[in-house]
Amino acid sequence: STPMTAESTLSEMCRRAHLADAYAAHLLPAVQKALELPQAQRDAMLGLVERTLVLRAEGLADEEAKYAHLDRALLASVARTLHGWTPDERLLATAASLARFEETRSVDKAA
Repeated sequence: STPMTAESTLSEMCRRAHLADAYAAHLLPAVQKALELPQAQRDAMLGLVERTLVLRAEGLADEEAKYAHLDRALLASVARTLHGWTPDERLLATAASLARFEETRSVDKAA
């Protein structure tokens, strides 16, 4: 059997928690220390690390859901704001000027 290393132990915990190893790198010293302890203390400390990883994974999922909700809310807010919006004369003039400039550039490129 392969000896347990702190890295492999932490990586396995991350896999079970569906969490990328990078999110757990800061816990490596705790796992290293746990592996030096007697069985009962080792199991308790590793259990604590694993619960931390599970909470981290759940927090990330909640955060992603929260941001997805905020994205939808922002999009809805912008849509409500723009729905009845009519650009003012200055903006229309700027757009027309830009269109003329683009036409001039494309004519220059073709020549």
